[in-house]
Amino acid sequence: SESEYYAMVNAAALGLSLQALMVDWGESLKIEIHSDSTSAKSFGSRLGLGKQRHVQTSYLWLQERVKAQHLTLHYVKTADNPADMFTKPMTDALLKKFMGALCWEVQSGRSLLQKQSLVR
Repeated sequence: SESEYYAMVNAAALGLSLQALMVDWGESLKIEIHSDSTSAKSFGSRLGLGKQRHVQTSYLWLQERVKAQHLTLHYVKTADNPADMFTKPMTDALLKKFMGALCWEVQSGRSLLQKQSLVR
């Protein structure tokens, strides 16, 4: 769960940077971080290390930002997470759902961009 927490910290840093840029342009930006790790979400939502022993204290700033409501953390289920199609086994129905959401489609045959075989 430490790696998922570090990923959330990186996402928060990027989001807060974009938020500051948008403020300079006169726009407001709400930051929501979605994760499929309940333990990383709960760790980011409380204050202090708790039972975690391998997280560097310099990364605990995310907890303070969540408490100050500068950003929110959300849990996302596998059934609602298109990124999971690259990391977990999927049913055909979920795969089709995610591919449709990404405007992807399955086609047969060879790509027109594929180099032609030099075998004669």
